[in-house]
Amino acid sequence: MEATERKPIGTECKHVIYGRAVDGSPDDILFVKERIHYNDGTVENNTRLVRNFIRSFSVTREGNRNHKQKKEWERLDKVMKVNCTQREMNRRAMRALGMGNGMLGMKQIARSPYLYGTDISSACLLKQKYMKAYPNLNTDSTVAAFDLETAMENRGSIKTDEPILGAITFKERVHLVIRREFFRLKGIATDVEGEALVRAAFQKYLGDLPVTDEWREKNPGKEKLDLIEERKLNLRVVFVDTPGQLCASCIEAAHEWKPDFLIAWNMKFDLEKTVIALENEGYNLADIFADPSVPPEYRFFDIRWGQSVKFTADGDRHSLASEEQWHSVIAPSSFYWIDAMAVYHRLRMAGGKQHSYKLDFILNKHLGLRKLDFSFADHIPEHDKGQWHIFMQKNYPVEYSIYNIFDDIGLELLDEKNTDVSRLLSAQCGYSEYRHFASQTRRTWDDFHFFCEERGLIECATSDKMMDELDEKTCSLDGWIATLPSHLILEEDGVQLIEETPGVHSLARTEVADLDVTATYPTEQIAANISKETTTKELISIDGIDDKDRRAIGINFSGGSNNAIEICVSLYKAPTPNQLLAAFEEELSREAA
Repeated sequence: MEATERKPIGTECKHVIYGRAVDGSPDDILFVKERIHYNDGTVENNTRLVRNFIRSFSVTREGNRNHKQKKEWERLDKVMKVNCTQREMNRRAMRALGMGNGMLGMKQIARSPYLYGTDISSACLLKQKYMKAYPNLNTDSTVAAFDLETAMENRGSIKTDEPILGAITFKERVHLVIRREFFRLKGIATDVEGEALVRAAFQKYLGDLPVTDEWREKNPGKEKLDLIEERKLNLRVVFVDTPGQLCASCIEAAHEWKPDFLIAWNMKFDLEKTVIALENEGYNLADIFADPSVPPEYRFFDIRWGQSVKFTADGDRHSLASEEQWHSVIAPSSFYWIDAMAVYHRLRMAGGKQHSYKLDFILNKHLGLRKLDFSFADHIPEHDKGQWHIFMQKNYPVEYSIYNIFDDIGLELLDEKNTDVSRLLSAQCGYSEYRHFASQTRRTWDDFHFFCEERGLIECATSDKMMDELDEKTCSLDGWIATLPSHLILEEDGVQLIEETPGVHSLARTEVADLDVTATYPTEQIAANISKETTTKELISIDGIDDKDRRAIGINFSGGSNNAIEICVSLYKAPTPNQLLAAFEEELSREAA
């Protein structure tokens, strides 16, 4: 019987990166990481460049330009489609709207009420084409882990904060990079001697990993953990002279292995040290971070650091913790950089803030494992991690190298258990680019584009000035968030916090709700079918009702009949219950007389 010919049955898109040529040409590109599926059940990774991808936007036809305010969407038969590359879109949009040939930004151009479909990116459009063509091809992504260790103090030619160790792991593969000077300061004279010591320590500590009681509870019947045997680990040790060479070697290994994601825990630390080390030694960052197969004219690199501060609706400034920030690396690469800590936080925001986002705490919580520790460092207080690192770097550089490796393997183990990056991230991102994962608004708008498309509509283009002069006269959007003062709550159901007085209730409560999120915004809009298309008039003011009462009425509306009396009293000037009672008693008195 003849063997069945192996044939591709479809192609899955793992990610798409948009960029522009850097050689002065007008070209732009989409770099695609693909997974090709075959009829025998096998898959192959592939990357490809799509040059000058043609996408479209729309403008209202001349005869239908009879409105001054933006619409949420427009019917396709009322607009004219314009095809172009993403790089050409600004110029073509200005021309289509009769705005000349200037150099305005798209958000300025989009002030026009006649522009549609410019917010969706070419990367998102191409990703959707793959998903629409092959909806059943949706495999878990592959994940590699990256971690740097930096010097805690000056020693020899090594300066504080410079990378001294770097490791990248991917399933059975381990790539460890060591600064020669780091080992030489401990008297390890040659690379051969250093590698032999590392391999012996690798076998000693990862072949019989110290496990916790929590791990034994999660793995009944197992008293030890041999990571080398279980994961079939294959160690590669590389010695280099400089921090830049160390970082470049780690990234080269990632290019060689081609995972779908390269994760780090608190990625900003590792990336900042990497970029500084490479730039100090004159490396071209685009050449390092771009896939080697990409022609030089299409190599680019950018880091978009997540916001470290946000402002509340009332204008208050609020600092964002490291896990709340979303950082993006933009480069045409087979792997996408992701901060695993930020993903972990985002996927669990509904459950509240974790006690800690340190990797050691998270590993123990989910796996029952702790980061590597060593008995010869037990004299250092647990809370003084800085001194622990200084002690290990100065006295036990070989063991410290294994500590570096385990941080990566621990990250892989965590994702294999929780599937945060390998599965959940992709599922929740949908058509959107991974750089937009932290923006629910952006991802919803991307979905909205295809929702409209299926119904013969196209969504409006958002501008930097979405409010017009009439919007400014309506009730302000500021000052709506209010917290009910706890001293006004009569029920004694607060948490009992004081051990010595167990019968005393505090004002702290665990079962609370946010009314404006759970009821006001979506429920009122859905119940009243509120949108620009269904609204002919919008209220600006009510004679005799001040702004404070209008806000209270708007909030109380979500309470329906529960707030009927208060609404009638404040809005319709109906008598209060006490006034009704007084009038009733007065009437009884008159009748009795």
